[in-house]
Amino acid sequence: DGVPNQRAAERALKKSTNLMKILQCINEFRKKDPATPVVLFSYLNPVYSFGYESFARRCRKSGVDGCLFVDMPYDEELFLQRKLRGKGVHTIFLVAPTTEKKRLSDIAGKTKGFLYAVSSLGVTGLRKNFEKGFSSYIRNIRKYCHHPLCVGFGISSPDMAKKASRYADGVIVGSAVVSRIEKNLSRKKDMKNDIMRFVRSIRKALS
Repeated sequence: DGVPNQRAAERALKKSTNLMKILQCINEFRKKDPATPVVLFSYLNPVYSFGYESFARRCRKSGVDGCLFVDMPYDEELFLQRKLRGKGVHTIFLVAPTTEKKRLSDIAGKTKGFLYAVSSLGVTGLRKNFEKGFSSYIRNIRKYCHHPLCVGFGISSPDMAKKASRYADGVIVGSAVVSRIEKNLSRKKDMKNDIMRFVRSIRKALS
């Protein structure tokens, strides 16, 4: 993870945020919005500590649709994947520009929900442009994956989202939202308005 997400993790730890509290937040969200898909992004350690079976059961109860474990290879922790699948929760996998063809084919074969295409090498964060060869990289993934394809890592503006949408089905803008949270920590109303303006600008570009 890049600097914005590292600082967000530090803030969360200082506030005693944990996986159970996050699942409770999703449960509260579901009372108001039963339809919008929810995907949890996490490292594997908190889930391992929680217990795979308990986690899968709680995801189903809270209304989680999918989980992406950013440090879990597609062919490991099969017990966790099986437990989530049994509860109707998709495990989302990642591919990168360095993913070889055989591995890409295997990952595509296990994909449910959508496949996350890492746009560039490096860490999460904001970038101004995609790396050279981006379009051919995405077209190559399409040869193997027939599920929706979402692009993430570095998308920071409506213009970048629009460029990505020429090749992908969706964009992931986590760091850009996290940066707006950090910028408005002491002004909650401004934080909400800033995030809404940004998300709407992305949505407009995709339209």
